[in-house]
Amino acid sequence: MLKKLPIFLFLASFIFHLSKTGVFAQDPYTIKFKSFTPAPTRTPTITPVRTPTGLPTVNTQPTIPGSNPACFLSNRGFASDCAVVSRQLQLPKPRYLKDTSLCTDAYMYPYFKPTFVPPDLVNLKQSIGNQFWVWRDDSMYNKCKIDDLRRMLEVVEKTYNNCVAFVAHGYRSYAEQEGLWNTYQSCLASNNSNNRCYQAAPPGRSLHQGGIGIDLYCMELNPVTRTWDMNNIPDSFTSRVPQFNFHRPLPGSDPPHFNGL
Repeated sequence: MLKKLPIFLFLASFIFHLSKTGVFAQDPYTIKFKSFTPAPTRTPTITPVRTPTGLPTVNTQPTIPGSNPACFLSNRGFASDCAVVSRQLQLPKPRYLKDTSLCTDAYMYPYFKPTFVPPDLVNLKQSIGNQFWVWRDDSMYNKCKIDDLRRMLEVVEKTYNNCVAFVAHGYRSYAEQEGLWNTYQSCLASNNSNNRCYQAAPPGRSLHQGGIGIDLYCMELNPVTRTWDMNNIPDSFTSRVPQFNFHRPLPGSDPPHFNGL
């Protein structure tokens, strides 16, 4: 019993430190950290074993590398859509984006309805959770982008020392996006100089609801505090993103966000 006490005290101190310590790096305004409930935590050596809760009843089977599963291809991608919002069509067009067109400046039109759920969602934890750190057990993403995502994260970890790839938000429902938007608007309305307002797209206007938007980070273990620093994937990686069939539309204002092409 006495031998276990120091370990217990270490873990208690570690958890307490996480609750009190900010883990921001680079520009905190561009990191959607406050949207995590609870905030992501990890022990210094292993990813916690968690029981999946509330998994959607849609396709939750992991994608097998190289299987090239059939997916629903995009049914839009019209310059006329983007002209309505005074923008041009983004090229190359996302292959699996349904019911909307992706325009320049990461803008989409028409907007998603509250009832829209994209086809071909797969559970991220079951697909890549044994290889990479996935924040939520019920996170979903387009199954035809899993292999590309895996390849990109492998290169990210090989390129940047001490970077542990962290997969945050994948698919988000209209209601989830609405919650983030309301929090963002409340922060702006408070007019408090001490507040840092974390940007969010309006509900129905996020590519996360389209199943192809995903937020990615580098987590780096602080050797002194033994806590995790949450960093953006470096800007230097942006030019390499297209080779993995991804696009980083706003590296300056929203660096964690990537779109699958």
